[in-house]
Formats: sequence, C-alpha cells, structure tokens
Amino acid sequence: MTRGARHLLVTGSPGVGKTTAVLAAARAAAAAGKTIGGFCTEEERSRPDGPRTGFAVAALDVCGSPGERGTLAREGRGPHAVGKWAVDVDSFELAALPTLTGSTRATVDLLVIDEVGKMELFSTRFAPAVETALDDHAGPRVVATIPTPRYGRTVPFVEAIRARDDVALVKLTKANRDAAAAALADVLTRALDCGGALDMGALEPFLDDRPVLGKEQPSAAAQKKDGPGGVDAPIEGAGPLLPGDTAPRVLLLGETSSPRSPVGAEYSERSMWRVLGPSLGAGSDYEAARAAASASQIAIWDVLSEVHDKSAPRQKRRRTLAASNANDVIGLLRSWPSIDTVACNGAKAYAAFGAHAGTGAALAARLGRTRPPRVIKLPSSSPANARGGVEAKIAAWADALRKQ
Repeated sequence: MTRGARHLLVTGSPGVGKTTAVLAAARAAAAAGKTIGGFCTEEERSRPDGPRTGFAVAALDVCGSPGERGTLAREGRGPHAVGKWAVDVDSFELAALPTLTGSTRATVDLLVIDEVGKMELFSTRFAPAVETALDDHAGPRVVATIPTPRYGRTVPFVEAIRARDDVALVKLTKANRDAAAAALADVLTRALDCGGALDMGALEPFLDDRPVLGKEQPSAAAQKKDGPGGVDAPIEGAGPLLPGDTAPRVLLLGETSSPRSPVGAEYSERSMWRVLGPSLGAGSDYEAARAAASASQIAIWDVLSEVHDKSAPRQKRRRTLAASNANDVIGLLRSWPSIDTVACNGAKAYAAFGAHAGTGAALAARLGRTRPPRVIKLPSSSPANARGGVEAKIAAWADALRKQ
C-alpha cells in the first residue's frame, strides 16, 4: 500500500459490518452524483431473528442499492464447500460476474466487490475479473471487502491483492466501525470528485498494517544452517500466537522457544496440544486444539528466546539456557491488560518466568497494575513427564484454564 492508493479494501471479522460500511460509502457517492456498480453479499434467514440458512449475492444498481439476487451458498454438501456451506458457483457467476465486465465497468464511477473470499474464489473466472478491475486505472475505483485470516490460514489471492501498491486496507472492529465507515465514505467521495489518489489522512487511524502472510518461513534446520553466523547461527524463535480478533485473557508459556514455522503451523510441533485441546473440550489434534485455544482467548508464547535445539549436546544446551535471554513477556502483558492469568507449562517454565519477570508486587509494579496477574504452574505436557498420566494433566489444565 502506498500514499498513491487508488482502491480500498475493507477487512474485519465476520459480522463486524464490512458490507454495511461499503454500501454506506456507495450510497454517499451516489448522493454526490456518482454511479455505482458491482455486487454485495447478503445473509439469508428463514425469518429476521432466525438462524442463517445461506448466502446470496445481489447486483447493485447505479444508486448502490441491492437488486437482482443469486444464490452464493446453502447449507449442504457439494463439490465446492466452505465448512457446512455448499457454494453454487453457477448462480454466483450469473449474478456477480456481469457487474465486473468491461462494458459495465465503463459506465460506473465506483465498483463494489463484496466480497473477495473463499466462496467466491471457487469461480475460476472471478479472480481474473477482480484483477482486471484493479488494473484498470482508467476505469472506476474499487472498494472491496476481504476476510481476515482465521487461525493463521490465509487465502493466497486475497494476500496477493492486499500486497498491491495501489490499494489501501481499512480494518473494521466493533470499536471503530462507525467512525471508520464515515471516514471511508468521505475519502471515497472526495477522491471520486477530484480524480486523484485517496486522501489517507482521515483513514490513518483505521489502516491495517498487518504484513502479507502465506509465505513459508524457513525451517529450524535451514535457519541454523543459513544464518548470518554460519552453522552455529542461532535459530530464530517464534513470536507470540494471539487469539484471532479477541483480546487474550490467558498467556500460556513454555520454557524455551519453538522455531519459526509456516503461517498456520505455529507451535504445531508441541506436545501441549494433546493436553490443551481436550482440556478445552476439543480434540487433541493441532487444528482443533488451536481453534479451541483461540476461542478461549488463550495466547501462547515462551519465556526464553532461545530455541530448544535437540541436536545440540546436552551439556551445551544447559550452558545456553543458563545464559538465556527472555522474550519480552513483560511487554506483551503491558500491551494486553486483559491477560489476568499466566499459565506456565511445567516447573521449568514457571521457574524461568519467576526469574525473568518477577512475582507478586514486583510483577505488578513492572506491569503498572495494582494487582499482578494470577501465575500458575501447570503439570508439564511433555510425554517425558509421565507423572499422573495424560488424563490427570487434562483435568488439571481444564480446572486452571477455566474462566474465573
């Protein structure tokens, strides 16, 4: 994204109001005499307060109001599905693609694409149509909605358009959505009037600076071999794993760092998932346990920044840990005052946290809090710790991680 951005992408968690925001911007532009094109996605329900039964796409008229509709997805099974929703690719293409064609684009000032997501991308004709619209700088400006990554999973095409130099990305949250939507409408309307680049000053507080994801990180072995220090270069440790779009309430700490992993596979090598998942009422596999941890507002990190290197001699590992540096756990806790519990995975993690962060009043003072977070020692999830067995560990973790 550059200061010369021409198009806008709007992201945010499901239900936060992305469609509402872009349609409000479209109507504001229409009120200023601009013509609108494109499509929006709508939820379908059997009754206003009933459960969601599917999704529809609706072509927008020149005033930005939804018109002719087509089916995007219904609950069921099919060759193209996202979760429990079976995507009707033919119906989607019939309703949405004509709004993106060259002949239609030539007649409008603002093109709404709501949204560029996994369901829509089952159409092999959709991504090229989106790219063509973004590349057409003699045509209308584009305002599009895109999903946020769920549990680190990204959509490659979405990441590709996020990385373009001619787009700016606005992130809506429940706290900022009203102000962000108003700024979005104002910036777009003024840009359509003057014909220049978007004035990003009004959107500055709402811009999303998340780096483009989806590029695999080097393995631990590769990091060690190819590091600037040669074969003995330190392995880069993983950063904190935070829960989705919600504030964390628990920080789960191991002792030594995991190596950096591909996006979506952070900490996947850990034995803790077989205990953490069932303790939260989920499966013991990585995907299920990670999703449950995110839903339970649990952040994951390690006390020490050094990566546990199993290939190193035991004596060298002891010397390395004795001189270990700590991750900035204190900085993380300061950034997230919502964290009221620090759960240490085993006695070694508990001792390392106490040594580097402090306890009681000293910890509270470092955090600038009147009361310190609760610091608890969980039974180690390591298979090497056979005391009590897995079932006993699961029960202990469930009791400790339960919301207070």
